Amino acid sequence: MENEHQLQRRCVQSLRQMGFIVIVTSSNVRGRRQVRGLPDILVRHRDWKKGMWLALEFKKADGKGRYSVEQEEEVPRGDVIGVSSWREITEALGIPFEAQTEMWE
Repeated sequence: MENEHQLQRRCVQSLRQMGFIVIVTSSNVRGRRQVRGLPDILVRHRDWKKGMWLALEFKKADGKGRYSVEQEEEVPRGDVIGVSSWREITEALGIPFEAQTEMWE
């Protein structure tokens, strides 16, 4: 099973190949810290209305990942979408999952 960082890396690569703009805000680089509560990635497409971004927070599929205190409020409101699979990302973006499975084979 992939960990959060492995899944995130694959998803970012696939989204960029599909023409999405992706900003990675998380960091697993030693000495760099992520701003608490900030989602892992921000996703945008050129065809979307100006200023529209989708905020995604990666969590393990086994349910062991925890949201920060800030995210505990943001996720239920829909300000940030928690994802643990490519299927959940395609659903959040409105991409037919079946059309994208070849990227994950």
